[in-house]
Amino acid sequence: NPLQLVKECYRILKPGGTLVIATPNSSSWGHRIYGKDWRGLETPRHLYVYTISSLSRLAESEGFQTIRKWTSIRGGSWMFIGSRSIRLKKKFITGSSQPACVHFWARCMQLVEWILLKRNPLLGEEIVLIVKK
Repeated sequence: NPLQLVKECYRILKPGGTLVIATPNSSSWGHRIYGKDWRGLETPRHLYVYTISSLSRLAESEGFQTIRKWTSIRGGSWMFIGSRSIRLKKKFITGSSQPACVHFWARCMQLVEWILLKRNPLLGEEIVLIVKK
């Protein structure tokens, strides 16, 4: 229950305390490409997947003040490798061995996403939100 979790974080933080949240971005370029095969949708680990604005609204609705928010390509190559595997093989095993050409392709995809982030900073694979009580 994300709302309950945010409420509990607010309750236990001291005044002025900081909460950092990092989670997959449902508005990412990878999600646009892979749709239902996007690795960020990995149930049951991620039952809720947010946009940067919906995550900010959730935190602010419980009294947090947004300090900084952004999306990043951190872990992007593994998101692309995982999504590719899910699309082709219908599964992905974290830590599984991948051919060098797949790693190279994934790094190229991550580079393209980095370039795209320069035009649209909301396309990164991961949301990072820093809020303060």
